[in-house]
Amino acid sequence: MEMTVMDFSGIYEREPWMRERKERWISFRGLPGTDGYCTDEAAAEIRRRIAETHARGIHFLDSGNYHYLTKFWIEKIREPFELIVFDRHSDMQPSALLPLTSCGNWLLEALEEQPLLRRVWLIGPAEETIENVPAKYRGTEAAGRVVCVCDREACSMPPCREDGEDAYPVYLSIDKDVLRKEDAPTNWDQGILTTELLLGWLDVICQTREVLGADICGEPAESGLQAGTDQECRKNDEVNRRLAEFLADRLERMKNKEERTERAMTFEKENLVQDAMEFGFSHAGLAKIETLKPMIEVRDMCAVDKCHAYDRTWTCPPGCGTIEECAERMKQYDWGILLQTTAELEDSLDYEGMQEGQERQKEHCMAFLKELRKVYKDILPLCSAGCDICKTCTYPDAPCRFPEKALSAMEGYGLLVSQVCQDNDLKYYYGPNTVTYTALFLIKEHS
Repeated sequence: MEMTVMDFSGIYEREPWMRERKERWISFRGLPGTDGYCTDEAAAEIRRRIAETHARGIHFLDSGNYHYLTKFWIEKIREPFELIVFDRHSDMQPSALLPLTSCGNWLLEALEEQPLLRRVWLIGPAEETIENVPAKYRGTEAAGRVVCVCDREACSMPPCREDGEDAYPVYLSIDKDVLRKEDAPTNWDQGILTTELLLGWLDVICQTREVLGADICGEPAESGLQAGTDQECRKNDEVNRRLAEFLADRLERMKNKEERTERAMTFEKENLVQDAMEFGFSHAGLAKIETLKPMIEVRDMCAVDKCHAYDRTWTCPPGCGTIEECAERMKQYDWGILLQTTAELEDSLDYEGMQEGQERQKEHCMAFLKELRKVYKDILPLCSAGCDICKTCTYPDAPCRFPEKALSAMEGYGLLVSQVCQDNDLKYYYGPNTVTYTALFLIKEHS
């Protein structure tokens, strides 16, 4: 995945991981009219120097003073899209004096000038700064063209999962001032998000939307009263590395997905196992409904509550129904498909490898389920873990927020996973130092 580093201040020279990628740098040092604002002459020169570089990549923009560079990258997009901005500030303040693009107004200019920009998601600003967003964009006049999620909400609300067929692809713009100072000190006042929470948001977005590209800014100042210390530079370097590697991995997976779609997938029953394998699963096999035999002993194991989900969510016991109700629900479907991801471990205590395997299984399941639902309208997804769409479930006080997206676990329905695999001629154990995660999607042929 192509990575571009736009070097204006020289701050990246003090960040070891960034410095190792110097062949990807474009130097703008000494270019006048760029620090905090951008003159017309500077804008023309910037556009000239990035003319051969595509928006589809990861772009580093220097400090938050240069966040307006996002505007030049999204100009390259030639299809309707949405912009997701992580920022402590709104960046929508009208120019106070000269009509120049700046780090404080670039987002407002993008809304007014770019017809392909359908919507902006502004995530992480202080609640009081949301008032800087013009009412015509967040009100009914423009049908909520700007969606604001303040810092407090970003820490507590479930990330949006708007992944319908009409959902637009997105471009991501991250200003690290959205993070708390302990994670990545910047030269602006800062937010309250942790790096882990930011990665969580990005994970959800990458699972549910096509990502066209991304940019990252928010380095500490190179000089002056707010010049970054060596420790602050190292912290930013580490966050840059984590964000870049995460996004590069997700963008590469999307590229592979696009290549898969070149082969016409019908998702018909006779081809479904092959289709599933191309989504990244290690193994897959069809399942017969008559082999699904819920066991009260399995439900009793749920009650031990090792996963801390029992009697806490609508998708786990007892919220998902009695064992008799679960059995009756499964009988309504015509057939199923078992989906497995096998992770190789360093040893039996490699918990990090186990977690990575479980995350891959979750990603494969979400991507496959999204495509499968375009063909089959009634699917019951039983996964290898319970539902985590919402940070806090409404159970038992209010109905499920997303019943059409909720995910139960096979064990929650009383199914002994190893037995289900055996009864459908699919292995469950693939040798020492491996762990296999299994999901079962039940499908109604006509609904």
